[in-house]
Amino acid sequence: MLGSTLSLAASSVASAWCRTTTVQAPERYDNCWLEADTPCWAEGIPLAWIRACIPYKVSPRAAVDPATGETTLPRDDLPYERVLEIVEESFGTWTGVECDGLPLGLRTKRIANKTADYDSWFEEEDLSGMNAVSFVNDWDERGNAAVIFALTEVFSNTSSGEILWVNMKLNEQYGNWGDCCPSGVCSEKDATRCHTRRTVDLQNVITHEAGHFIGLAHECALRDATMYYAADRGQTNKRTLEADDREGICNIYPPGSLPEGCDFSPYKSALPTASCGCRAAGAGGSLLALRTTLAGLASLLALLAARCRARKRSAREGGLEQRTG
Repeated sequence: MLGSTLSLAASSVASAWCRTTTVQAPERYDNCWLEADTPCWAEGIPLAWIRACIPYKVSPRAAVDPATGETTLPRDDLPYERVLEIVEESFGTWTGVECDGLPLGLRTKRIANKTADYDSWFEEEDLSGMNAVSFVNDWDERGNAAVIFALTEVFSNTSSGEILWVNMKLNEQYGNWGDCCPSGVCSEKDATRCHTRRTVDLQNVITHEAGHFIGLAHECALRDATMYYAADRGQTNKRTLEADDREGICNIYPPGSLPEGCDFSPYKSALPTASCGCRAAGAGGSLLALRTTLAGLASLLALLAARCRARKRSAREGGLEQRTG
């Protein structure tokens, strides 16, 4: 997924990270159906933030009555206060990286919600140009594959590769979200317990999705990497970064490459909102929504199509399906 003149991705196993670009990669790249020495997708312009300070909001959570489809009391299987901490810690795993001993310069900050009501959050919250981490109860109705745990939409300018804003969506219908390492230190016992209870570690998933948030694509070669394309239920190793992950973010955002001034305001533009992978015309180019996904059940990446009902166009999603055999 990289521009031919701007590609920074390496192809060796020792350095195997890849970047998303303004051009959708072919199926074999999305699904990691590649030889070990195959280079990253190199067409299009690599995506990256050009601002240093990135704001985001986190949606409320609610349980849904399967009989009526109505939301009930807020979910308490994972306290919302802990959810907010996990999101912050997941972003911090990336923004806390040092490159050659120097700070990255990329910062994130949660902006308080105006409403705590799940039913009205998506309609009433001011999300224009705002990055959002949202728990989605009507996942199937939105046309998303049921086995996908999370979906990250990256909206970018197709002429420059600038990331404008991002929507990270978490499948509340399928994900039995939890904190698999309550002590803060993960062990094999923690992973086994979560796997037995069919619990998906929220921090494991969000840390992976945060990699897409900053412009990294799936990693196909290094199994221990946070951006490795596959995950299993109960997995916790994606909470922490490997050398390959750190090398990737340092190449995208070398120290001194981002402006020093900090503004946590949402993105402001005359560009119309594009959703479901639809394209919309804009100054200097068009707006593109690229979708990358992580599901925590399996080790097989599948290519899925998500149709945008509004404009009758489609965007590809890379997902991890449950292995049945």
